[in-house]
Amino acid sequence: MVKTSRNTIERKPFYKRLIRILLYLLLSLIILLILATGILYLNKDQIAEKILLATNDQQNGEISFLDISFNPFVQFPSVSIQLNDFSYFEQSKDSANTKFKVGDDTLSNQLLPIARVRYLYAAVSITDLFRGEINISKVLLENGQVNIVKNILTVH
Repeated sequence: MVKTSRNTIERKPFYKRLIRILLYLLLSLIILLILATGILYLNKDQIAEKILLATNDQQNGEISFLDISFNPFVQFPSVSIQLNDFSYFEQSKDSANTKFKVGDDTLSNQLLPIARVRYLYAAVSITDLFRGEINISKVLLENGQVNIVKNILTVH
């Protein structure tokens, strides 16, 4: 308690002020994460299209996925882009007239994915996403399958 000439001012202990400041910071962080996730969900179709176009332009194969969602906690502090039912094909679906040998079976006119993953999490900086850039820093795969296929028409 500090005495002044006119009245008495009571000060709260330091630890109570510190706890109050930390609670305000935590609440602000939670609100920021909720807002960022909401903005990402509003733009999820544009982000999904950008991911498909960028990856399919950079390599000969083709990727596909059923749905996209965001999770800010899987690879915190980065935001995780979750691709559901992700598949990677060696070639595009338009050029799928090749014969493949899988084990003892020969498959023709059927496109086999090289990789199929139930959930693919890609860590992306939230500031990059808001700038319209997708720079993946880390990838986590869950419930996946890799197919090793041999093109029987290729001469080695």
